[in-house]
Amino acid sequence: MLSENLVKGFGFFTVAEFVKRHGSEQVDTSDYFFIIGVLGDSFQYIFGEDNFMIEHNRALYVAPNKVFKFVNTSDKENLVLFFSSDFYERSLVDAQMLNSELFFRSEPYVALVPISIKEMHEDVSEKINFHIENQTGLEGVVVHNVIEMLITDGLTELRTSPLKDVEDPASLNIMNKFRVLLQKHYKTEKQTNFYAEKLHITPKQFSRITEKITGKKAKQLIIDKTIQESLRLLNHSMLTISEISRELGFENESNFSLFFKKHYGLPPSQYRQNGSKNKGKAKNEGLK
Repeated sequence: MLSENLVKGFGFFTVAEFVKRHGSEQVDTSDYFFIIGVLGDSFQYIFGEDNFMIEHNRALYVAPNKVFKFVNTSDKENLVLFFSSDFYERSLVDAQMLNSELFFRSEPYVALVPISIKEMHEDVSEKINFHIENQTGLEGVVVHNVIEMLITDGLTELRTSPLKDVEDPASLNIMNKFRVLLQKHYKTEKQTNFYAEKLHITPKQFSRITEKITGKKAKQLIIDKTIQESLRLLNHSMLTISEISRELGFENESNFSLFFKKHYGLPPSQYRQNGSKNKGKAKNEGLK
């Protein structure tokens, strides 16, 4: 059960507070809608098999019945807002906003928030306490207005974006074809131009589609695939690092080692030596 504020059906905490109350860094949203506000320089979370990073003053929108995981459980800067449909829905418009494409997408949506989330949090906390202390019965209205503002801002960006139709069948079809191509060619083809040409789109269009659907540019997806296969071979094969380098299409062991260290944070030789202690050491985009 998620830990709510004094207003039933709603919670608004820092990531650290939420994890402490919830008792786990992994969250099953269940019947709740989540909006994560990024006050700090960045925010990292894991969704599915991938690790994502969001920049300052953006918001992440997550639908019910999704599972994600916080990377930094001691995060005291970024905020977690969650609420139930029973709490929020007060009109047909409310129901339409909740059941919009902002929440119900293949991946959680990230939007730039034009207001200061920090100031909003401080203002909301102050107003909630005021209405509770004075027994006005209006604390729920305050919270509802904040959620409505955040949903409106997210939908506005989504629907005015030149990529607003990125979730259409054609774009998803491109992503599916890319995954097939990547599995077939990742050892020999590590440039986005190759895949864009195969998909009959420009490299710029290609990266825009992958970023909207997965949260990552096409180049990063190719890097992630190579790192994932590197980890698999380092963990589960008897191949030497030199042999792994050749297997993955690198000219020599030195190039492979530089690539691995740049994107994972330590040389492959050290990774193999450390064994199971390596989980979670990925840099920036990171991998599990």
